[in-house]
Order: sequence, then structure tokens, then C-alpha cells
Amino acid sequence: MNIPEGGILKGVTSAQLFQTLSNICLEPPKFEDNRINGLPIYCIFIDLLDNRFGQTFFGSKVVNQHLKEVFNDYNIMLCS
Repeated sequence: MNIPEGGILKGVTSAQLFQTLSNICLEPPKFEDNRINGLPIYCIFIDLLDNRFGQTFFGSKVVNQHLKEVFNDYNIMLCS
């Protein structure tokens, strides 16, 4: 995986990534936090948006099926 040198995911293990994703999905974003631009989930994936690995990752039907479930659950939490 080609994570940019200053990327958020640099040196992060997959276990840490999934734990962070889980933490984000358990509570609504704090809009007063100036360090977060946009949705916190977007901030996790930003390193993958502009490289071949990310294109392959997000182009996978299996990944998209799982992300759809995550986003649906996140939507339910945000609407509650």
C-alpha cells in the first residue's frame, strides 16, 4: 500500500484502522473540532483516494458491500 509520507495511515496497522473506524461509528462527529475537515470516515480514507491501491480497494465489490453496511449503520446512528 502506498500511503503518502505525511498520510494519516502511515504506520497504522489494519487492527488500528478498524478500531478507529469502529470508534468513529459509535459516536457522532464533534463539529467544533477544527482538526476534522468533513466527515471523520472521510479523513480515514483520504490517503487511499488518489493512488492505485485506493482505486483497487474502493473498486472491489466485496469492499463496497462491507463499506455499505458500515455507512448504513453510521447513518442510523447519526439519525438517532
